[in-house]
Amino acid sequence: MSQRTMPTPLGRCYMGTGRSEITPPCNIYHRCWGAASHDAATGLHAPLFATVLVMREDDQAPENLLVTLDLGWLRDSELEKLSDRVATDTGVGRDGTIITFSHTHAAGNYDMDRIDEEGGHLIPVYLEKLPSLITEAVREAQAKVQPVEVAFGSGHCDVARNRDYWDEETNQFVCGSNPDRTADDTVMVTRITGENCQAVAHIVNYACHPTTLAWANTLISPDYIGGMREVVENGTGVPCLFVLGACGDLGPKDGFVGNTAVAEQNGRQLGYAALSAIEGLTPPGTEMLYAGPVISGATLGAWSHEPLGEKRRAAVGHTRTAQIDLELPFLELPTKDQLK
Repeated sequence: MSQRTMPTPLGRCYMGTGRSEITPPCNIYHRCWGAASHDAATGLHAPLFATVLVMREDDQAPENLLVTLDLGWLRDSELEKLSDRVATDTGVGRDGTIITFSHTHAAGNYDMDRIDEEGGHLIPVYLEKLPSLITEAVREAQAKVQPVEVAFGSGHCDVARNRDYWDEETNQFVCGSNPDRTADDTVMVTRITGENCQAVAHIVNYACHPTTLAWANTLISPDYIGGMREVVENGTGVPCLFVLGACGDLGPKDGFVGNTAVAEQNGRQLGYAALSAIEGLTPPGTEMLYAGPVISGATLGAWSHEPLGEKRRAAVGHTRTAQIDLELPFLELPTKDQLK
């Protein structure tokens, strides 16, 4: 039987967003690459941000918190301290708090075992200040919580390429773009719309290592995430959160460079792909319904955007949150003899 609707995945809940700048001192320890010839950063390419989303299932439900950081990583011990501080200071609690990293390799290296290196003395100072900066953003988001409609869509972007390349001349695998293998190019987008049918935020999810900038770069940078965010926010007028996808075998086609213009280019490419997916979403509160045939020389099939019916409104009006821990199997690795 022919389908007579083109439903957009939707949900309704309560959300608010906030942002604070988390750019570290521009001479903080920066080495993330063994091939680098510098230890401390020499300047700033673009600012780093904490962009947060506060969510409630309904107006009486407990808050859940998503924190997205323009940082590479933190060791477990430092992440635990950060999570505890943010959860306590905001009142959300640890069970409802998720902290994610963009995984940019150009934001600095904040491992506490680097404090004796050039610029390393700034690491504990920065990590001590970081929770309060995030809390500022959370407070803003909590003040903005409102009923919203959440719509989901997808698009495509080929910035990411498979990064397992066989170098025949040196007889070894290297971590670099492999033109012979396909890569996941999916861009997932989320549009968050307020009661006035105006967007209040977007979320972009894409799987690609932020390794445009590598050992030759000495500047603090969000990598391609900064350029993507600028394009999406300039195009929509509302904040954009970035959530990194599963990118273990994915990196930028143009990567491992020192030129920040390449990171900006990669970001713009992803940003325009995200905007395309956002523009492809149906207007808030509507879905596409088959309107029937129209005789116009040829017999045409007309579709129209119509307000959600009562049954559909009821179905999307119940949002539930859950935390699920998945234990994934490891691939069986080759033996030393097989590798030889």
